[in-house]
Amino acid sequence: MKQRLFRNWVLGGLVGTFLIAATSPLFVRSYLLFEIDSIRKVPVLVRGEHYRWRREGYATTRIGAMGMPGGPMVIPQRTSDAELRIALWGDSQAEGVCVADSKKLHRQIQQLAEQAGMQLTVLPLGRSGDDLSDWLSQIPRVDSKLDIDMHLILIAELSDLAVPVPEEESVPDVELALPTNRSRIAEACPAFFIEAIRRTIRNPDDTPRTLRFGVGPVADTLPHSESRQVGPKSGWKTIAKSIEATTDERVLIVYAPNIPIGFSVGGDVAEEALSIQTLKNELEANGIGFVDTRGSLLRSAATNRWPHGFHNGQFGVGHLNDVGYERIAADVVDFFRAKGAPTFSRIAD
Repeated sequence: MKQRLFRNWVLGGLVGTFLIAATSPLFVRSYLLFEIDSIRKVPVLVRGEHYRWRREGYATTRIGAMGMPGGPMVIPQRTSDAELRIALWGDSQAEGVCVADSKKLHRQIQQLAEQAGMQLTVLPLGRSGDDLSDWLSQIPRVDSKLDIDMHLILIAELSDLAVPVPEEESVPDVELALPTNRSRIAEACPAFFIEAIRRTIRNPDDTPRTLRFGVGPVADTLPHSESRQVGPKSGWKTIAKSIEATTDERVLIVYAPNIPIGFSVGGDVAEEALSIQTLKNELEANGIGFVDTRGSLLRSAATNRWPHGFHNGQFGVGHLNDVGYERIAADVVDFFRAKGAPTFSRIAD
């Protein structure tokens, strides 16, 4: 009896593991190797790899040169004086691994600009988890190497700008060592095994999970946030000056928050609107353009074309989808058209 039970457990474990391994590409994101890009000096995914995302969108992204998601495999050369070369920065909302490469933000900006008679080359340099400190450290490194004319920074939360700016150009050695360890794990272990361990020891927001082995109800010890932080109301001037001092090229900030749900819950809408207007004024006073896409995103949601979320999730929640990128791209191209791109002045009148 004991031998039979033991055989059943072993056989069941082997068969179950095989089934999970065989079907995991349908449901589990991929874990790829990292490398340090020689120009950006940050960890990026290896060129030519295909990054599979399954939590939202079920998309697969081909990694281009310099770790660009959905970007070109080789950095294109300037084709004419009329070409406007744009570096697109941001976090996971700009990275766009949730949607197909043809629907990513940089592709839609280029397509709409071409239809409007403009010649744009948009290089997607966004990385999940990045904020202003990451962008300002990388911008000077790519300016001349990629022949950049403009830096477009997509922000989904004002807190992404409200961070201390880097004082040194170098990247700490400890930061460069981290992806090496992750790469070894990704190279040695299948994705479903990494995902299982990660879900066991980490919360959905990637904070450490406290494992509990006791019996009975769990006391609610989580902190309750009274209101959402909307940004440093008196610090936008310093941040705007830091951005302006980082590059001699033009800069455009595009604000695309998660609305309508994320915009109105847990925060003071009037306070946020005031902070956004203050930010806009300070940016433009320093020659930095500002595009607020909230109106376009809200109008799209009102017609049941949700800019966030996917069929396998909840509409209005999560990352930007192809509709959201379409609306943002339209607002960006309208800004270029109004300013007379590619010859508009750095000063955002």
